Amino acid sequence: MNNFLKTRKSVRDFKLKPLSDDTLVKIKAICSETSKEDGQSSVSFNIVKDGKMVYEALDGHAGYSGVMIKSPHYIVINRSDDSAKSMILQSYYTESLITKLHGLDIATCWVGLFGVSEDKKREVFDMYANNSDFILAIGYEKPSNPFDLDKYSERKPVEEIVFDGSFANSMDIEMLENLGLDDVFYYARFAPSTSNLQPWRFIIKGSYVYLYIDDNNGKPSYVDAGIMMYYLRSMLLMRNDKNMWELAEDEELVDGFRLIAKIRL
Repeated sequence: MNNFLKTRKSVRDFKLKPLSDDTLVKIKAICSETSKEDGQSSVSFNIVKDGKMVYEALDGHAGYSGVMIKSPHYIVINRSDDSAKSMILQSYYTESLITKLHGLDIATCWVGLFGVSEDKKREVFDMYANNSDFILAIGYEKPSNPFDLDKYSERKPVEEIVFDGSFANSMDIEMLENLGLDDVFYYARFAPSTSNLQPWRFIIKGSYVYLYIDDNNGKPSYVDAGIMMYYLRSMLLMRNDKNMWELAEDEELVDGFRLIAKIRL
């Protein structure tokens, strides 16, 4: 998990050769398994094999500033409703799916559908378009030029994102070492976020870690919250901490950051 987080990337250039039928059967099984993990049917995944059709229909509407990601296949991500909880669970289990696909050497990329009308979604994805703001481009990564420099995104130091009791007290790496949490937060910083803004903050208080997200003028990124919740819990599992996140009933606002959830150590 350490290595995966540090090297995890969204692939923009895919080989357009379709995946084999056997591989697609395996992916379908993984999608089904992952959608059942929370036991509430909060998210579902459906493979669209005809990637050419999806690309041509959504080019100029979806993706990054209307630039669509071209891949041989896509996975439609559906959540149960428009609640904050549903958006958090959507990204939590999508990252779980991405981790499993990585084990098959399948590359992935989140593709936003925010510029796509509901009618267009239904036209392209038929019955699969249900509370869907994202699809996942999947396939094999196109080899890059070996002489190109790898793009590297800087990460905020641990001291800027982890706090002791309140946002007034930064927690340094030595304090985290004493708690056995230094590696957990060092690698959790590499979790992806929208535009690499790294909007998360953590307060360690008593036996709990509290997760906060930049409120962003009343529009917190619940997608980024769910992504971090997945990776931080995965890191804690390596310490044999098996507790689950507890979503905040009252999303209190502190210094411009909104409380999302807590997890017991």
